[in-house]
Amino acid sequence: MFLYRWYQKFKVIRRFNYILLVLFRAGFSAFVYQAGLKRHIPLSQRLDQKKVRVDDSVLPQRLRLTLQRLGPVFVKFGQILSTRTDLLPKAYIEELAKLQSQVEPFSYREAEKIVQKNLGRPVAQVFKSFDREPFASASLGQVYKAQLKGGETVAVKVQRPRAKQQIRLDSEVLLMLAHFVERHVPGAKDYSLVNIVREFQRWTVNELDYRKEATNCEIFANFFKDDPWIYTPKVYWDYSGDSVLCLEYVQGAGLGDVLAGRGQRGVNKKLVAHRLADSFIRQYFDFGYFHADPHPGNIFILPGNKLLFLDFGMIGLLDSQLTALASAAFLALLQRDVEKIVAILLQVEENYDERAQGKDVRELINVNGLRKEVSLVVLEWASTGKAGEFTRLFYQVVDAAIRNGIGVPVDLTLFSKSIMTLDAVAHDLDPKLKIEEWERPLVEKIILDRFRAEKIKDRTQTAALAAEELLKKLPDSTANIISNLERGRFGMELNAEQLLQYERLLNANSRFSTYGTFLAALLIAVALIYQSGTHPLQWKVAIPGWGLYLGLLLIVLFLLRVRRRSGGAD
Repeated sequence: MFLYRWYQKFKVIRRFNYILLVLFRAGFSAFVYQAGLKRHIPLSQRLDQKKVRVDDSVLPQRLRLTLQRLGPVFVKFGQILSTRTDLLPKAYIEELAKLQSQVEPFSYREAEKIVQKNLGRPVAQVFKSFDREPFASASLGQVYKAQLKGGETVAVKVQRPRAKQQIRLDSEVLLMLAHFVERHVPGAKDYSLVNIVREFQRWTVNELDYRKEATNCEIFANFFKDDPWIYTPKVYWDYSGDSVLCLEYVQGAGLGDVLAGRGQRGVNKKLVAHRLADSFIRQYFDFGYFHADPHPGNIFILPGNKLLFLDFGMIGLLDSQLTALASAAFLALLQRDVEKIVAILLQVEENYDERAQGKDVRELINVNGLRKEVSLVVLEWASTGKAGEFTRLFYQVVDAAIRNGIGVPVDLTLFSKSIMTLDAVAHDLDPKLKIEEWERPLVEKIILDRFRAEKIKDRTQTAALAAEELLKKLPDSTANIISNLERGRFGMELNAEQLLQYERLLNANSRFSTYGTFLAALLIAVALIYQSGTHPLQWKVAIPGWGLYLGLLLIVLFLLRVRRRSGGAD
């Protein structure tokens, strides 16, 4: 068990060192040095890098290309970073927004093995027919057209071989990088990079299990079951697993093709734009459960201008309070009410930032700076009033909040990015559409609907039950608090042990490389001397032989030392 855990950690460290070297060679040596990781770059590479001067203007493009080279996890993380203008300069944000996964296709033979492993039977026994070539591909998988024994035509999504292992490995590497940056870069802790990576890990792990995507698909279908203009494909659970997803195959025109001028026959673009906007406004403000990646590749248009959504791997979730705040902010922006917007953002900080627990939020954020920035973006929007600009304003307000210290929940950042993408797509379909004007009545209706007697009754009952539970626990909790205070046992535990283990292993790995090289050179030198001819004896053993024994002894002692230190980390 020890050896297995040590091997897993060794794989993370090896990948970590490789990624550091790739970043270093791409021109990001300043980042490596500032993060306290200089010692993990070989001296020869550092000396070579000093001879090369990199133009700062090309670094944003280099970062995008480097992330694409490193694989799907880094592409997806780069896409998340493209929403965080508080973390990166504008040039990097614009370049990262262009990120797309570029991965080699995998063979039909590999897809066949994955299907058989998930379904427990060979492809020929499960399906009547199964195309050998995929008709679509993505960073995590490929999609094949097939037919079930009963005659139903289906789309079978097969996960890329070893995707789970690679994604978990790279997620650990990202967590280590975030840990080092927070520890060594001044002010980095204020941005909660480790928490951002942990949240990102949660998304990617969810995407790895296709059964969760299938569940998301059915939840989405249930929300829109009474909407005749939204169609969700049927999930075939008996033919799905954690790495295989079997959905009803639906023939339609890809929205990307329609926007490019292909497959437009029978498509009413204006009508599609309005239905698309309506569906997402309901997702955001009514359900609080939304498709977080509404780019044209994930939307199809069916006969009768119906909409079909695909790829439910990334879903945004706004709880009831956050949904209410987001819809109130939407209307406040329409009314250009800066004070109300600032008040809503302060509520977000108070309820969703762990730092704000038991504190006055005004101590944590720059309220005057926030008010000034919000006023400027609202005035800029009011002076243009162009279609397609309102949701960018929403996005800019969220950015202003982050820059001024507000701990914006990741799902709210996803929402601001999603609504901006939606607006751009809808505007491409209907250049005259102003989402803010078209959707205002629907948003007002959703807000008023929250105050229906039935919903108020439900919320009151929930609050009463919660209060009852709190009152039951209050005497015991109070007694425990007083007891701990009397004994001086109040404290705070911060568990960063796993990250510190990796740091210790990284340091051990660095020392191991140095000492190992020295000992190997010593053994080779002694062996060459030993073979060169006869040598004087000491206690019936040639003197170079004693050198070999000494070298072996040093290696054994060194390995025992590494074993003890890494054992302590476990």
